[in-house]
Order: sequence, then C-alpha cells, then structure tokens
Amino acid sequence: MKPITPEELARAFHDIYERLAPQFGYETRAETARPWDQLPTNNRRLMIAVAEVILTHLHDEEGPESDALHQSRLS
Repeated sequence: MKPITPEELARAFHDIYERLAPQFGYETRAETARPWDQLPTNNRRLMIAVAEVILTHLHDEEGPESDALHQSRLS
C-alpha cells in the first residue's frame, strides 16, 4: 500500500463519512454540507491535523501515550 498524506486521509475521511452517514441515520445539515474544497480553511486544517496525529500514532512504536496523540506540527 502506498503511503498516504495527512491531507489525503482527511479528504478521504470527509468524503466517505458524508457518503455513508445516511446509512447510519445521520445526515449533515444541508446548509452546512460542503465538499472538501469548499470547507472553511480552519476546518480543513483541523481535519488534516487530526489525520496527521492518527498517522503518526499508527507508525509510532511508543504507543498511545505518545505526544503525537496530543499535538500536531500543524497547530
């Protein structure tokens, strides 16, 4: 599997979440639903930062107590 960037993970999560949400009884409010490219910059940056922490954690041998779970280089 090719490595994935934090932005690729965040974008994929956003798109897939929006697509699957109705199957679980949830729908984003129409007035706030936006494609990735139209999300507010701060919202995209937050999701990318979360994805970065997750990817770091998954590749970190220190385990769940790692600082990566609590910080992001993007903040």
